[in-house]
Amino acid sequence: HFVMAIAFNPKDPNMFATASMDNSIRIWSLMSNVSSYSLAGHDKGTNCLCFYPGPDKPYLVSGGDDGNVKVWDYQNKTCLQTLAGHQNNVSAVVYTPELPLIISGSEDGRILMWHSNTYRLEGNYDYGMERIWSIGLMPGSNKVAFGSDEGTLMVKIGHERPVASMDASGRVIWSHHCEIEMASVKGLEGDTPNGEPLPTQAREMTTCELYPVSIQHSPNGRFVAVSGDGDYIISTARAWRSQAFGKAEEVAWAELGEANTTNDYATREGTSTIRIYRNFAEARKFRPACAAEHIFGGPLLGVASQDELCFYDWSSGLLIGRIDGQVSKVVWSDQGSLVMLAAKESFFVMRYNAALVQKALELGGAIPEEGITEAFEVLNEVNERVRTAVWEGPCLIYTNSARRLCYMIGGHTNPIAHLERPMYVLRYLPSENAVFLIDKKRNLVRFPLHRTVIAFESAIVRGNIPQAQTILAEVGPEHRDHIARFLETMNMKEMALEVATDLEHKADLAIGLDRLDMALEYCTKLDSDERWRQLGDLALARGNLALADRCLTSAKDLSTLLTIYSSAGNYEGLCRLAQVARERNEFNVAFVALLLTRQVPQCIELLLQTRRFAEAAFFARTYMPSQIGRTLAAWRQELAKVSTRAAEALADPAEYPNLFPDLEAAMKAEDVLMRAYRQGPPPAASFPVQHPALMTKDLLKEIREAPLISLDASAAGPAAPTSADFIAQVVAAAHGPVDALPALDAATPAAAVMAAVPAAAPKQPLPAARPTTEGTLIPSQPAPKVLPPSSPLIPSLATAAAAATTTATPPAALSALDLFMSAAAAGGNPVASTTATATPAAQQGPSGVLEGLSGLVDMAFTAAPAPAAAPATTAPSSSNSSSPSAPPAAAPAEGS
Repeated sequence: HFVMAIAFNPKDPNMFATASMDNSIRIWSLMSNVSSYSLAGHDKGTNCLCFYPGPDKPYLVSGGDDGNVKVWDYQNKTCLQTLAGHQNNVSAVVYTPELPLIISGSEDGRILMWHSNTYRLEGNYDYGMERIWSIGLMPGSNKVAFGSDEGTLMVKIGHERPVASMDASGRVIWSHHCEIEMASVKGLEGDTPNGEPLPTQAREMTTCELYPVSIQHSPNGRFVAVSGDGDYIISTARAWRSQAFGKAEEVAWAELGEANTTNDYATREGTSTIRIYRNFAEARKFRPACAAEHIFGGPLLGVASQDELCFYDWSSGLLIGRIDGQVSKVVWSDQGSLVMLAAKESFFVMRYNAALVQKALELGGAIPEEGITEAFEVLNEVNERVRTAVWEGPCLIYTNSARRLCYMIGGHTNPIAHLERPMYVLRYLPSENAVFLIDKKRNLVRFPLHRTVIAFESAIVRGNIPQAQTILAEVGPEHRDHIARFLETMNMKEMALEVATDLEHKADLAIGLDRLDMALEYCTKLDSDERWRQLGDLALARGNLALADRCLTSAKDLSTLLTIYSSAGNYEGLCRLAQVARERNEFNVAFVALLLTRQVPQCIELLLQTRRFAEAAFFARTYMPSQIGRTLAAWRQELAKVSTRAAEALADPAEYPNLFPDLEAAMKAEDVLMRAYRQGPPPAASFPVQHPALMTKDLLKEIREAPLISLDASAAGPAAPTSADFIAQVVAAAHGPVDALPALDAATPAAAVMAAVPAAAPKQPLPAARPTTEGTLIPSQPAPKVLPPSSPLIPSLATAAAAATTTATPPAALSALDLFMSAAAAGGNPVASTTATATPAAQQGPSGVLEGLSGLVDMAFTAAPAPAAAPATTAPSSSNSSSPSAPPAAAPAEGS
């Protein structure tokens, strides 16, 4: 009939078996084309079969259309067990290699799991996947996949934690299926890296009659309790001689310190019976206050249910404490004063007051239903999921769900290592100064944790600094950096700085402590950009600009340097920064630095160099109109590569001047600004004087509107500020700051002002032109007409010039100066021989005008009429204007 399945025997590659719809299972050999024998027992066709993967049992499991799963001994050709439970055809059945389970799937949609030793039904699952057709196993894991009508399903069964235990001497006992093996970590040779498997030699001790799910050493290490399959066996640890056995799901040892000479332990039978044994004889039996699902050993017997944990006294069986919540692990410290309780998403560290409990028990009073509430005190709560944990003194060593190995002292957690794969803590051995772990493949690994480190940190947590200093002398240099980091977490940075040996850490600590001198020393040795930047930020926060400049320069942090230089007005620093930024291709920083230092041509060159042609053209249009043609040509050439039509649409001022109004004025403004820029930046001290005027100044408007000045009062227009303002500025620009000016008011004649200036302005060689507080001096409009020699203004040259400045804004005053000097040259006045030479200079732009005006003022000091003879408020006879009322002008700073 149809052959539905075939399977090879893993213990004998020449042997295989087939399942057929003729209700039989046939055993075959590769050496023959005839079956060796058949196994009959199914009432209907056989659909699936699987050999037992272990070496100890010649078993075969099969499933058929009769809904049964049968276990066969193929050597004895007998059916050992029939497992009934499915309501339809069994389509798949397997033995799990890692767990003692038989898993079957049926067309009824259910998955059944049977214990392969006791044949007890362990699980019945229906995932709503319709008919189950196949089962697949992942080698080396507990993951099982199921194929069904509705798709594929994968589940994880059991846990992957190895069943193992280590005693205080370093001997490890573990189980591999039913085999019990032993290895030792003492005296291992070779330098195995941390986290790598140790070269241990496992020795098989015995084959256990049950499938172990738990192995535990007694507190003194003399006995080992093995539990599984609903039974337990207690044997001697070395010779493995059976000491006790019985029915129980779990075994828990009592940890009573030196008083534990009777090897007390407890067993759990189901959820309602707890038995306590002393000297391997039952001493007490009681029913717990909650449905017991787990029991935990220690100074107290812990019984956990779904929603609470109860602690009982070993001797009396009285309830000592009750803790609400689901607890999965209970781990006691060696002294019994601390206990760790692991919940679902966090764990708690609690202190147990044994003296208080002992006193309450001795008094013999009734214990409240909720236990002795003062027996436990919560010390710490940590939001981590603990997998395994052990105590070493006050130090809790644990692994968490994030695959990290950590230890905690006094609520302070410190990492030991990040684990590449899931590992489980076995024990800490002080003699080895290491904590030992095991993985699911029973590989033993170690991670160092020196006992002096634990002792030192414990003393620090207790606040015993003298003891910690004594222990520190015993700590080797290889552990000092670890201790320094611990001290840093304890906010003891001063001590950490003394202990640390790593320069990186010392630099961090020095920066954190504001030790700028020490931090500078460490940063110089490290020469790390990150450290220089940290120190620079600290120096900047503390106002040490010189140190910040040095650090940020070493860190190549050009952006921050730009902020510092621009904020401090460091002209030389900005110039230097622009050059460095261009070399490092940080063009944004370079451009801003060039713009702040008024290097407009270099800004345009940088934009062209970086092929920012459009920006270069617009920048030239705004700041340097003379470069519009050059930048526009480069933009056109680049744009033509994309669109010729778009390139031709760009307008050139040389070709379309009508599209660029005021371009001529802009050119003049550029000339004025470039001349001023070449003089260097004004000092920061001049900011209060210059800033108000510059913020309201319109350079193009002044160039467009500078009128020809007439001395006719009727044409003078509105009264302008007093002459003292402008003359004081001119004198300050030509001769240096004005030390003092007489008190001026609206009635002070301009000539009197000019006569008073020499006393306040020391004579100095005439310097190069500088901008005034009103901004850069503006060249005058085209030369005005020359007054006739007979003009009545000539006899009063100085007074006329003063009146001109009184009735005009500074740009108009320059035109008045041109007019005056022209008249002086033509009129033959005694002053003309000296002032006429200034006429060409007055028409050569700002520098020439300033020089001419300064010369005029100098001549006015000697050639002007005496102040008493000057008109009080009027100009010469041809002008009826008077000096308007205005406050006196403050003397501007040099170079303003």
